[in-house]
Amino acid sequence: MNIRMAVDSVKQHLQYLSDLGPRGEPRLEEFDVDDDLGIWTLTLSFDDPFGAQRIYRVFQVNSEGDVVSMKIARVGEPEHL
Repeated sequence: MNIRMAVDSVKQHLQYLSDLGPRGEPRLEEFDVDDDLGIWTLTLSFDDPFGAQRIYRVFQVNSEGDVVSMKIARVGEPEHL
């Protein structure tokens, strides 16, 4: 697994959920890898269709490329993963 594979997994997951989530091209904001657990944590942002702000989501991807978690990332608030 590498960063491109992790991002591609998230993009495929978003395509599957396109009717339920934000639209538009996601932008990778940050990522972290936990080698012990084999989990990639990625923060992606999207254009907000109703305003000028961006929407942020935090995804966790396992070493097989499966998205195992998606959470709303609140800008300016501590993360609770």
